[in-house]
Amino acid sequence: MYYRKLGDGDWEIIALAALLFGLTQVLLWLLVASGLGIVLILLRRGNQHQPLPFLPVLFISLLVLISR
Repeated sequence: MYYRKLGDGDWEIIALAALLFGLTQVLLWLLVASGLGIVLILLRRGNQHQPLPFLPVLFISLLVLISR
């Protein structure tokens, strides 16, 4: 079974953030979001093959970066 890696909503949020905050900030944001996503996948219990929605991870990492 094929799963798309990033959904349309993910790309829309990333594009909007790139327009609002600039490329450097968005790359930092994606780095933090990817790290958080990896941690969540490693800590996940149950079905390891179920896809992890990335949009909530993007929003959590955005809150982390805004709060610093």
